Amino acid sequence: MNQIIITPIMPPLNKRAKEYSVGKRKKFVGVQPLSMKGIETAANRGARIGSPPVHRIMAVQLLILLIATLLLIIIDKVVAYSAGLGGLIAILPHTYFAMSVFRHRGAKSASAIAKSSYRGEVGKYVLTGVGFALLFSFVKPVIGLAVFGGFCAMLVIQITGAWFLLGRHPHVND
Repeated sequence: MNQIIITPIMPPLNKRAKEYSVGKRKKFVGVQPLSMKGIETAANRGARIGSPPVHRIMAVQLLILLIATLLLIIIDKVVAYSAGLGGLIAILPHTYFAMSVFRHRGAKSASAIAKSSYRGEVGKYVLTGVGFALLFSFVKPVIGLAVFGGFCAMLVIQITGAWFLLGRHPHVND
């Protein structure tokens, strides 16, 4: 969708004439618009980039984890909650990371985006380590293979979900 954005550059030369910029060319318009309110100016307009649909990946992860945990209850209760808790250890830190990274948008926020990415990544590692430490310290009995199986399964879903949802669709809103 092509839009023509008219931006005032300098104060009116007289009551009726005003200089405007259309693209890279400047031209004088004889009739002033009644109001510039509601006209988007180039100064306050940036590329409108929507946040990627990472919430969909997390919802799919939680749904698959819930279904897998319910199916594993048939086999063994300890295996089921071990795999479920391992999956949550993967999902929760990634949710923190996604929330911190996609908090800021736009070119003017580049340094804030970089800082929040670093903080989010460090926070993700810390939450993952704390999650495993708490699980193996306080949950007894637990099956380690099931914990890491649930954790790895959620990471695989996260990677493939990102490939399917984020790799195919551009997120620039026109």
